[in-house]
Amino acid sequence: MKFSFVLPLCILSASAFSPPCPAFRKNDSSLNVVSRRDALARMPAAAAFLATPAFAAPKAEAKNPSKADTKKNSKADEMPPSKDVVTVPYFGSVTGVFEDPKHPKGYRIIVAKQGALSGTMQLRDGSDEKLFFIPIKIKTDTKKGISLGIDFSEKGGPKDVIGMVSQAENGGPIRITFPDGNVWKKETGIEGVYSDPNHPTGYQVIRKGSGSTVTVESKDDGKKSTEPVIFKASTKADKKNGMTISFPFPTKDPKKPNTQVASVKDGFIIFADGSKWTKL
Repeated sequence: MKFSFVLPLCILSASAFSPPCPAFRKNDSSLNVVSRRDALARMPAAAAFLATPAFAAPKAEAKNPSKADTKKNSKADEMPPSKDVVTVPYFGSVTGVFEDPKHPKGYRIIVAKQGALSGTMQLRDGSDEKLFFIPIKIKTDTKKGISLGIDFSEKGGPKDVIGMVSQAENGGPIRITFPDGNVWKKETGIEGVYSDPNHPTGYQVIRKGSGSTVTVESKDDGKKSTEPVIFKASTKADKKNGMTISFPFPTKDPKKPNTQVASVKDGFIIFADGSKWTKL
């Protein structure tokens, strides 16, 4: 119904752009209605008028996203924080092998008794770099957890550097965070520091090597002057025996090591004679 009024209006309005119509006679029976010929003559102008932007079909407006859509998109754009970087205060043992991203070919070994106020760190920046024994102070805060005071002056670094010990919220690796943003992560799995009942004042360290090999650092006493004995061991895993390590313990004759095979289970390295190393 709406267009029945628009079309005549458009036709009449378009007459301004058409030649004038001949005058109607007073006795014309058409009652002053435009003739068919005149109406047809005006149709092209009317069509052009209708095609103007004012009468063109409106373009579909861009749909404004609703608040729900905006919220949904913003959530999709935001990456949820990894639980591995959300930490909580840590109150357990700080003993272990730590990885320093600034020295990927080196290692940091911290040895400290549970609840002790001090400990030592064995530090090497690379496989062929000098080995340092660095003292550390341990402080426990009931809210903030454990902090370590490390003296790097022996290797030319600052004397009192504070490292905060924490653990990933999802039970992930223990980490030490320093003021410059560097983070040391404690190695997991078979790697770590072990106590040996046959050498109670010393410790045994297992670090990752290449392929199926591991590096063993055996220190039978706690003396600072004693260099650890370092050698390679091989690991093997099968369904029957689980994981085992073959230790070629050095002897006076380098060509005849004392090779012993031990099984690895639940944080223990168990030898054939019943003795076992306990992961600290």
